[in-house]
Amino acid sequence: MITEYPQKLISFKASASTRIVLLVGLISSVISMLVLFFVIRRHVARPLVEIGVATQHWDREYGRELLKQHSLKKGEIGKFFREFVMLWDTINKQLAQLREEIEQRKTIHDELQATHNNLEKRIQQVTSELQTANDQLSRMAMYDSLTGLPNRKYFEQRLSQSISVAYESNCSCALMFIDLDSFKQINDNYEHSIGDKLLVKISKRIKETIRPEDTLVRFDVDEFVISRPA
Repeated sequence: MITEYPQKLISFKASASTRIVLLVGLISSVISMLVLFFVIRRHVARPLVEIGVATQHWDREYGRELLKQHSLKKGEIGKFFREFVMLWDTINKQLAQLREEIEQRKTIHDELQATHNNLEKRIQQVTSELQTANDQLSRMAMYDSLTGLPNRKYFEQRLSQSISVAYESNCSCALMFIDLDSFKQINDNYEHSIGDKLLVKISKRIKETIRPEDTLVRFDVDEFVISRPA
């Protein structure tokens, strides 16, 4: 016996079946996406977040232990963590070497700077000593070591200048020669130290009697010269 259904009923049932299929497909898709989401979150997103946390705390035991735990896992995630740990160890070793090299260079720089400063101080000291020695040599060349008076060399240089000045200014200058008679007998009859003391005392006496602008010179052993500008 054949049952005939109305056309509308057939269309309604077909439409309902289609809707049920679509709904089941949609639900399956949602469930698949949720499963995929949780899988990705568990096996990809969460490990990546933990990588960030571990790198922030790498200098602590917590960060290193976290990466090591993930590196023991199987599959691509474990392999990824192992490679990441190896890379991170290499970077840290290079950073440690770089810090050590920087410290060594800083130490060398400080040592060089200290050496440079010491050399500068030594150069300044030597320069000062040389200047003092030159001043002493210049004084020794121009002054008598016994009496402290200007010597013949000084007198000759100043005499030329005095004559030039007097000539240009149409003035005159005076020279007075003083010779100590029989001074050789004092050295012969007494010690030379007695003669030296006598020369020092005579030079002081003469200097006390001349004007400040006059110049007293020990010209020779027992000879003195007084230069008097006009």
